[in-house]
Amino acid sequence: MRKLGIALLDLLLFTSLWFIGYKVFTRYFYWYAIRLFDQGNLPIPQILTTPFVVTLISVCLFLLIRPLYAKELKKTALIIIYTIYALALVFGLFGKNVGLSGFNLSIATSLQDLYFDRITVLLNLIMFIPLGLLFKPSLKNSLAFLLFILCVEFSQYYFSLGYFDIGDLIANSISFLVGNLIHSSPPGRYIKSHIQ
Repeated sequence: MRKLGIALLDLLLFTSLWFIGYKVFTRYFYWYAIRLFDQGNLPIPQILTTPFVVTLISVCLFLLIRPLYAKELKKTALIIIYTIYALALVFGLFGKNVGLSGFNLSIATSLQDLYFDRITVLLNLIMFIPLGLLFKPSLKNSLAFLLFILCVEFSQYYFSLGYFDIGDLIANSISFLVGNLIHSSPPGRYIKSHIQ
């Protein structure tokens, strides 16, 4: 009986996440995603972009929320989530601005993005939280991440895959630190204790 109850909750949760995700995606992120997919030359027709992205996000959220009522978090689910995350991260960092190159070392310009390009700022602020979740807060980890993100930003400039942007550097570092703090928090410890 418990398995049937969990299966029904699974169906309800995934369906709800998909429809909520669809509404949020089409209202706030559709044109941004279309731009990213077009610039990244991904082999996904524009008509399939919405279901593809909404399904990926729904799967990740489902695998993260399900342990709250199933009382288990499978390592397989984490591997799936982090694989999707890694692919999205590589695309987001190196595939969305192919052919563009430049430097932005102005904090003022980055602050203007808070008004004119909130979605990009929001994505930069959450982009590295999952990576930060994997590491304990320490100066060594923070410096290693800073070196990593400097290499990413320099690679974007050098290989014409985007801009070296001080605002991205700051937002991504904050994102990683937030993930570190969640790692050491009571909810983070609770989640780690339920991984099977």
